[in-house]
Amino acid sequence: MIASGIAGRRSFRFAAFDYQPGWSEDAAHPMLVNASWSPESASLESYAKGRGLGDCGSSESYVWDGTRFRLVEARAMGGCRGAWHWITTWSATVKN
Repeated sequence: MIASGIAGRRSFRFAAFDYQPGWSEDAAHPMLVNASWSPESASLESYAKGRGLGDCGSSESYVWDGTRFRLVEARAMGGCRGAWHWITTWSATVKN
């Protein structure tokens, strides 16, 4: 959520993403699963397992560009086959 306005009179809106997180069903309301924020890398991460073993699912990493969250890495493993290393499906270089 993005807050704007003064204390006591703030308004809120959903943050925009250039690529919807893997478990989002509604483009207007992105859904992050097991979300975490890393202050060291200024990145927002989402990790959704397809089953308890963690051998399938998807994960995304985003950085904030002042307007929206930009995808910098995505990994996925569609088939639950005992593979512990998910395939990187998107990778970008972040410049500070």
